[in-house]
Amino acid sequence: EQAWNYLSQLADSMAGEDISQKVAGLITDVEMPKMDGLNLTNRVRSHPVLKNVPVVIFSSLISRDNDKKGEQVGAHAQISKPRFDELTDTLRSLISQ
Repeated sequence: EQAWNYLSQLADSMAGEDISQKVAGLITDVEMPKMDGLNLTNRVRSHPVLKNVPVVIFSSLISRDNDKKGEQVGAHAQISKPRFDELTDTLRSLISQ
């Protein structure tokens, strides 16, 4: 919830500027307090300013069901913990696009 509040306030304050200058990408977990990562991803995808920010779900809960849910909410990638090398490589690739 704190991440969403920060991102939405930042986006609202950007006044037409390119959000990628402030937020190059977003890494989220599935399980978080107050708002899960799937809900956060869905909100980011639905926001007109944030919708193009690359989102990677990085979780120990990657399963077929969660993978399908991640695709449905618009995650660019889903990586199982603790594969940090894959996480950094994926995020670098998404940011450079």
